Amino acid sequence: MFRRRTPFEIRPLRADDAPALATLFAEFQAAFGQPARPFTAEVIRRDGFGDRPHFQGLLVWPATAGGGGLHSEGAHSDDSGDDADNGGDARQAGGGPAGFLLWTAGYDTDLACHGAYVLDLYVAPPWRRRGMARAMLARLAANVRDAGGGFLFWGTDMRNRPAVNLYERIATPQTGVSLFACDGDAFLRLAGEGRRHGGGAP
Repeated sequence: MFRRRTPFEIRPLRADDAPALATLFAEFQAAFGQPARPFTAEVIRRDGFGDRPHFQGLLVWPATAGGGGLHSEGAHSDDSGDDADNGGDARQAGGGPAGFLLWTAGYDTDLACHGAYVLDLYVAPPWRRRGMARAMLARLAANVRDAGGGFLFWGTDMRNRPAVNLYERIATPQTGVSLFACDGDAFLRLAGEGRRHGGGAP
């Protein structure tokens, strides 16, 4: 069952959004039982801005949640899609963002074009099933297309069935592919090995 239509606005992440994004990201981690990550407001400002930002983002704001001053490019009311959950309109009173999409630029040699890799996508429970997640993906796809790119790529936990249901309606699941992560001690060992092959700073 879809919730009532709620107009909302999407705009790019700004440096002064860092505290709000950090708070929403911590909520995202807790909601999915993930260990806390050091993705603080300071880290967001350090890594998301400057001459060579390592990621970019979009924020979605309910139009009724203190939207004055937003650099909005239109309101949306698409009901198709986000995760189902319960909850009241807590952010309507607080005026904070209802969700975020973080992404980084990438390249696909199979397609011979550039595009975007979605790092994280989250909509807070009170605002789900109002089309916000799909709208943020659509906004990013339009931005990538206008820049000459041709794809979005992302992964998800297959246990998150509402998200999987949405993604299967707008994208093609990849079969026969495994994702690997090398971080922490494993990353440091591999980087140390790389020094023997000429890698790293002299």
